[in-house]
Amino acid sequence: MGEYVKSVDLLQIEEPSLADYFKGIEVIPLENKDSAYLNLSCLSSYVLADNKMYVFDRSNHAVVVFGMDGKWVETICKYGRGPGEYLMPTDLAYNEEFHSLDILEATGMIISYELERPHSLLRKIKIPDLRAVHHFIPTDSGYYLFSGFEDSVVNYLDAETGELTAVSGIPPVERNERAGYHMSGNPFYIHDGKLYYVNGADGEIFRIEGDKSEAVLAWDFGRYSFDPNRVDPESDISVEVLYAVSTSMAGPVLRTQETERYIFANVLFMKQDWNVVLDKETGETNVFSKMKEGMVFYPGKYYDGALYALWPPEGVSVYFPPDYPLPDEDSNFLLLKFSL
Repeated sequence: MGEYVKSVDLLQIEEPSLADYFKGIEVIPLENKDSAYLNLSCLSSYVLADNKMYVFDRSNHAVVVFGMDGKWVETICKYGRGPGEYLMPTDLAYNEEFHSLDILEATGMIISYELERPHSLLRKIKIPDLRAVHHFIPTDSGYYLFSGFEDSVVNYLDAETGELTAVSGIPPVERNERAGYHMSGNPFYIHDGKLYYVNGADGEIFRIEGDKSEAVLAWDFGRYSFDPNRVDPESDISVEVLYAVSTSMAGPVLRTQETERYIFANVLFMKQDWNVVLDKETGETNVFSKMKEGMVFYPGKYYDGALYALWPPEGVSVYFPPDYPLPDEDSNFLLLKFSL
């Protein structure tokens, strides 16, 4: 095996303490006013930037903005058919280069708005020659796009010229069909100024530079490793199918986050979510579901030295630190902060 391949024994389960990974945990209730209430569609896409959280509300075609203290700031809605509006928004991103809020449209368009009020339109970019784009990430002068319906699943779009370039080295499309990306979210992340792509079927991580990619981490789950030959190509991806397949092999990898010291990956195995953690300093890997304190951990978004996870109030008690009071029926979503 190459140095980038890490062996993981999914049957060797641990129960680490919170203190083994985190300096502390904080529960941040989001303000519960009519204009701020979130719904389950909000869990699929949210970004932390500029000391705020931007939550994509698919149900209402809007972006709900909160301060990092949980206070509601505003709700941005540009939904419509007029100039400067979006019609079929599917994903949300923060563009650091242009200091803008970027919206991916199912119509094959990327629309950028100024981050400051009144959020004026900055530009519209047409995406050429792709049947569907599920997720995107801004970088430098363009965007990397993910599509589960193309031979090249990752492409780079130059925002200036409109030219589309395939990225080589990414696994073929059938693996992404197995991954169930409608569940796993955006496969891109940026860490330490570098762009990474996570193959959702097996969790393999690729560093992307220009139009090329290189594998930098692969999980070896032994006899439970992903095998595309064991997947029925005719079956529709559903929760039931994913759970059934997970009894014989691990996957999909639902969330991956990288910090200065750790790489956290959340893996479906034996009909349950498990955290696989690589300590980059020691090279050791660990597998766990919950902490010694009794709470379940889930890697959310990495921002400013902490991991953040957004959860609805119902059923969230398993993620709370010990002795934290349960939310009442009027509670909005809650933001969990794990300080590193």
